[in-house]
Amino acid sequence: MSTIISGAYKLHPNTDLFAFRRELLTLEPAMVRAAYQAVLSGAINEWDWAVSQEETVSLRDRLVEDFTRRNEYKQNPMRHTSAVVMQNRVRGELYVICYGSLREQREAILALPSVSGEFDYWDSADGPEDVTPEAWADRARAWDEAMDRGRDAVKMQGVTIHLLGLTQQHLTIRGCKDLLDELVQPSIEQRADLLAQQQYATDRDAMGDVEARESFHEFIRSFTEWRMHPEKVLNRETYLAAARKVITAQPSVYDELE
Repeated sequence: MSTIISGAYKLHPNTDLFAFRRELLTLEPAMVRAAYQAVLSGAINEWDWAVSQEETVSLRDRLVEDFTRRNEYKQNPMRHTSAVVMQNRVRGELYVICYGSLREQREAILALPSVSGEFDYWDSADGPEDVTPEAWADRARAWDEAMDRGRDAVKMQGVTIHLLGLTQQHLTIRGCKDLLDELVQPSIEQRADLLAQQQYATDRDAMGDVEARESFHEFIRSFTEWRMHPEKVLNRETYLAAARKVITAQPSVYDELE
């Protein structure tokens, strides 16, 4: 069985865990924004598709549905946010593995005063180019020393830091609206490009021609090829024009959340 340890970092010697927890708390606003960003981007795409299929639905309805599902069924990534600090008694070193929304905050975590650098490890492939084979092998030994009770029992061997203010927070329409100016909204062209791809895939798949479907699926694996080689796609501009028409006829995201 291969080993993959991701979202891991090495802490500076003699790190105060209470101070480290306070540092992690400074990342909460960014993690809240990231959670809302993920839901909003997905909901906008679902909204565009539903409208293109002549379904009567609002973006607000889509968001309420998504927020309810994520809050009630624990699909809110903030609910699982924690950090497990591991001690390597052989070397006197501390490592931390981050979970939930912390996984998306790599650059911010690397900038924290208590963090000395990333410390991921996997044995399913070679290590990163900026780590020598000798250092990579030493990192494997370091994790074996820290996880002396087995790599499947991480949380039983370390100290878990829970960010309770974050894990208890619910996603809401009001919260999304309050952060709307800080969230990245896809442009009309981005939305149209994605919607056109979805409609094209649906239409080609419905043709029933196995050869045509296989040819299409081989092509559509690369969205870059869709954008870079429009001559390969029959009526690409027709699909894009139809998608733009759907999207520009819709209310703005701001109006939808009023």
